[in-house]
Amino acid sequence: MNQYIRSISIFLILSAVLTHCKNPKDYNFLPALLKLKVPPAIKVNSAEELANASSEDYNENRFGLITASTLNYWLSNWNVQKPAGITGKLILFQIDSNSTANHQFIYVNPYRGVFGYLIDSGYLNGSSTIFGQTRTNGLIESEMIVPEGKVIDSFLSAYKVDPKNDLIVLVPNTSTEKDLTYTLRANYALRYWGVSNRNIAVLNGSAKQNIDESLLPSLAAKNTDLGTAEITSVSSLLTDNTILQATLGDVIHIIKNGNTNFQKVTPIPAQGVVFLDNRSSTEFTPPNQNGQTDAPSGKTCSAGSGCKTPIDGHIRNAANIPWNQLLVNTGASNYRFKTKVELTQLFSDAGISGNKHVITYSRNATNDMIAFFVSNAILGYPTRVYNGSWLEWSSLAYDEARVWTNLNFGSPWRTDQLTDSLTFTSNTNLIPRYSFTTTSAFAVSSNQAIDNDKDYIRGNAPTPVSGGASGGGGNACGG
Repeated sequence: MNQYIRSISIFLILSAVLTHCKNPKDYNFLPALLKLKVPPAIKVNSAEELANASSEDYNENRFGLITASTLNYWLSNWNVQKPAGITGKLILFQIDSNSTANHQFIYVNPYRGVFGYLIDSGYLNGSSTIFGQTRTNGLIESEMIVPEGKVIDSFLSAYKVDPKNDLIVLVPNTSTEKDLTYTLRANYALRYWGVSNRNIAVLNGSAKQNIDESLLPSLAAKNTDLGTAEITSVSSLLTDNTILQATLGDVIHIIKNGNTNFQKVTPIPAQGVVFLDNRSSTEFTPPNQNGQTDAPSGKTCSAGSGCKTPIDGHIRNAANIPWNQLLVNTGASNYRFKTKVELTQLFSDAGISGNKHVITYSRNATNDMIAFFVSNAILGYPTRVYNGSWLEWSSLAYDEARVWTNLNFGSPWRTDQLTDSLTFTSNTNLIPRYSFTTTSAFAVSSNQAIDNDKDYIRGNAPTPVSGGASGGGGNACGG
């Protein structure tokens, strides 16, 4: 009852203040307990809400996968021909993983609101980039996890990108595996951090390929002009798309049909889940015990080089579509996506028809970006990415001899028991050493990175200005 009376009293005082508000200084007497703090309204999206099917004819797309024809149309007169809902700039990022000599740059015109930038290997190989970052999930550190929000904000700020009003076009610089996967990795990171699908497009085919085929105009020198942007933080988008990342706990929880004691796992969708492995067939079904998968780049082993993962095989009941099967071919002049009809058939042949949620994975969540993009942005299936991928999964196998790991036999995070076509790498000198504390081996959650990301989305949202040290309140009149 006392709490009820107190609430009514506060309401009446505030009503009187706001009704007779004349001068902000008149209301500095308000104590701190009366300050208005309204938490920001965060839109938390589901995997279904984040899926969007492409048109059968890629030429009709205005976001997601676009063609050179569409991009050329925008370049010709951006201020007049920009897509509905886009009020800002057109910004092209050419992604070059190998610092290719004699670049060909897609034509841009800053005076007409069209900007273009080259993102080369100097940035790609940094320890923390928009493409990936080594982060811990509370159990183990994994490479190429989706980066922290401050990394994305730094990128947006550096290039004056307004993620709410600009249209970002991501372009592989050349027709290579790395240029394409890094391009799609950038798409995933931006989507994860709340950028709308209507503000991101990916060019089908590389810059070099489309220029060589006279489908796009070119420039001899790269653009260095920067535009302006009022919004350069993902927190201002007030959007939580963290569902796009599936954690280790999520994966194990699904395999065990919900029979775990893990905390903060995503509820299993009623329609079920299918895991999609995008590695080669030899990695998926290993022919021998020689070690088919390269170990994490930051790990060393007794052999000194050629380090391999402890186990090979695949996550229980996973389907397999090698990433290169989703492309027209992997020759020097292609790397375009197959038609939507062809991709639908490939997924159907693998037992994936859109009636279940899809979780993709590869060696380290790079090549599976191709499958994620196909499933999420072309076919329109609800899709997530197991960011830890095989490097994380294989590091949590149990070693009876305790040569390369001390993971406890009874750890709920053991993965060897949940692996099909299980093969242990026979030469233990090729296996990096893994060490777990009792706390990590029996942790109840693998959500540390996602928890931090959710805090970033909410913690950096605008909040009312607080009062001074005297305890006086903020200006109730908003002046």
